[in-house]
Amino acid sequence: MIPVRFMSRQGVYVFPPGLTQSAEMRLGGVVTHTNRLPGMDGAFDQYGHGPAPLEVGNVRVTFGMVDESGESLDAQRDAVMALAAWGKGMLVAQPTILAAPERYCWARANNVRIAERPAGDTEMIQQVSIDFQVAEARWHVNRFSVGRWGFGLKWGGGTKWGGDAPAQTCAGELTAFEVDNAGIVAALPRIVIAVGPGQSVANWVLERVVGVTVEDQVSLAGPLVAGDIVQIDCRSAAVLMNYGDAYSRLASLRPSWMELPPGRSLLRVRMAAGDECSVRVLYDDAYL
Repeated sequence: MIPVRFMSRQGVYVFPPGLTQSAEMRLGGVVTHTNRLPGMDGAFDQYGHGPAPLEVGNVRVTFGMVDESGESLDAQRDAVMALAAWGKGMLVAQPTILAAPERYCWARANNVRIAERPAGDTEMIQQVSIDFQVAEARWHVNRFSVGRWGFGLKWGGGTKWGGDAPAQTCAGELTAFEVDNAGIVAALPRIVIAVGPGQSVANWVLERVVGVTVEDQVSLAGPLVAGDIVQIDCRSAAVLMNYGDAYSRLASLRPSWMELPPGRSLLRVRMAAGDECSVRVLYDDAYL
């Protein structure tokens, strides 16, 4: 993949088209946790058969800037150096197959290197290298609503704002449905609960089930009444009820709350017999 632009609240920086010399992407590292045991070979793996957590990612982009007149290279250098003060934003890259959708990660420029060599015509030709730190070490393909308005991404495959994530009608004690993560690593969803007119919910529970085992579970304590909207954002670790904080009402089995592994996942909503609401599960396909 070749990075094409970096976007934050401060603006959009487009890497000079056709002048990218190299792109090094390290988003596949993991943090192992093993302990040597006396008298035994090897070590005990604290994560068992499950995946280890991902290491902080790093993307290095090296590209050239050209100014044959020698009049604007300083301005180009200033524009690059300004990225260090832009904060976290979306680093967007194009896969090798040009027809494939763009991927993005949430990144921060943490090192900008510009080597000026007076004997090397650096007043006209300049090489730049930028290191981006990626705290959430995933590349995303925008599917539903994780992108940000105005950042130039296609929404939901270009269909409409917010994509086309279906609203699942949930009624009674148990409602089951499936979602599909087309990526290669677990996606962290945003779960939206909407209680319509004449509906109510008490002690709402969402489970991800593999076989007969509940692998992940999030639950919301207390009642929800008609007109309530709750957003459980697993990526941001935030819970909003009618746009106010409701973090204290959430309980979960795992620190990541709810993960959608690659492939299809079976989800189950549990409520009381007379309860009813709609549920949308919003996420991006995730890659390394």
